[in-house]
Amino acid sequence: MDEKERRAAFFSAITTEHFVLQTAASATVTESASRASIYILALSSSLVAMALGAGTGVGLLLGIVTALTLVAGFYAYQNWRFRQFEPAEPAEAEGSRRS
Repeated sequence: MDEKERRAAFFSAITTEHFVLQTAASATVTESASRASIYILALSSSLVAMALGAGTGVGLLLGIVTALTLVAGFYAYQNWRFRQFEPAEPAEAEGSRRS
């Protein structure tokens, strides 16, 4: 293998690795956005339910819906916070591939 072929193989490997990392980052962002969208939908639905049921005497049900929505939001936020994509340092990435 001469120098030109080695350089081409090296750039091919680097390009493939970059593409894989970009795909992983994109998947993480897409998942976070879809989770946020689902939570916003649940929150707006619960607010509409609260507004419609405010005068009917179903306070216990509205309290349960509100509590469940807040708990779901808390867990969605915690999941987002701990799953943020942070690219690894080159030394860490190299070490993880060899293990």
